[in-house]
Amino acid sequence: MSTYALEKKRIRLTRGFEEADTGTILREAGFIDDTRHPDCLNWFGAWKNQELQITAGPWIAGWRCRATSASRRTLMDEEFELPERYKRGVILNRLYWIWCRTFPNALVPDAFLGGEDYEDYLSQKNRLNPGLPHLQASSKILRFMINHIRDLVDIAGPNLRLLLRHKSDQLILRAGPELHIPALGTWIGTVEVQLGDFLNAVPPRFPRSCASLDYTDGRLLLEGRTIPAQWSEE
Repeated sequence: MSTYALEKKRIRLTRGFEEADTGTILREAGFIDDTRHPDCLNWFGAWKNQELQITAGPWIAGWRCRATSASRRTLMDEEFELPERYKRGVILNRLYWIWCRTFPNALVPDAFLGGEDYEDYLSQKNRLNPGLPHLQASSKILRFMINHIRDLVDIAGPNLRLLLRHKSDQLILRAGPELHIPALGTWIGTVEVQLGDFLNAVPPRFPRSCASLDYTDGRLLLEGRTIPAQWSEE
């Protein structure tokens, strides 16, 4: 890699640690205003006659986004949420992974290269010091998702297993369909708990804008409340 390329990578990574309004970051990444819905943004890309569209619009606690793409053999339809403000690298990393999953053999768009640089940084950081499993997840979105999965207890019973993992700065809950919550921290593995135990441990209200999740010695801690759990490395 040339000195010029290294310097550009350094600048992108430095900007990746900066926090800004999510709408501003999306526009920097090439999103344009939706002519029919002024509050919404759209991004369009394509590779080998297959299109990828990512839409973003205001939601409960920030932005709700949807990525769609279809070919003769594949269909991708993914929804995710972003808070009102976030680190630039976190958002670009999310867009980078959407592009890579849709077009694994294509070059990454220049606007998403900051996400690739941020992924390299996270990989090196985790290899050097993975640390203890700890996450800070958006309280508002976590509460909304918890209310959404309470219905699963009525259908499948409290012994249904709930899986928690972390990828691309999203806490992923899976007891049925995957639910994504913005979350920062270190969580290199999967935690499995009983859904009923998890819901019983949810506090009446989260005291801060971010809810803490930790794992230690066979226990998941949700805001300090203990839940029996099993950990498996990824």
